[in-house]
Amino acid sequence: AADVVRLALYTGARREEILRLRWPDVDLDRGLWMLRDRKAGGDTGFPLSAPALAVLKKRHDSRALHPDGKPVSEYVFPGIGKKHGYLRDPRAAFERIKTAAGLPETFRILHGCRHHFASMMVAEGVDLLTVARLLGHADAQMVMRRYAHVRPGVLSAAAELSGNLIAATVANARKEQAAKA
Repeated sequence: AADVVRLALYTGARREEILRLRWPDVDLDRGLWMLRDRKAGGDTGFPLSAPALAVLKKRHDSRALHPDGKPVSEYVFPGIGKKHGYLRDPRAAFERIKTAAGLPETFRILHGCRHHFASMMVAEGVDLLTVARLLGHADAQMVMRRYAHVRPGVLSAAAELSGNLIAATVANARKEQAAKA
């Protein structure tokens, strides 16, 4: 469960995208994973950061193998038994994590990680369309509504830029007028 949380923090991916992740969809050499059937539609290749890649490499190196050397499960986070294939309900582990971290009972860990990922990206100046694409949104509207407030000083900087551009234009026009006179 801790690796599920780490991957959520490092990627901003949705709960089911992480839990359903299969080894054939991960390219450890190129640092990519293919997210299948995203909520916004279709499949999306997703670049992995070095920390996210480290989580996946660690899991890959420690995965259970049959005596013939083939993996026991194709899933990065395999479930118990063969009924579902992948880890479906890590609720008990998440409850222990929430208790240890002193988080409220109603806090949704993976959704909170996704929100934190997006807030950090926006606060660091990553453009909203890129954040929307990383989160798997069809367009940037949701990200604009939810995270635009996180960018400190954006309105002040835009107002300052506008004022400087207008002042420079006026100054140039005056110079041109003075040169003609």
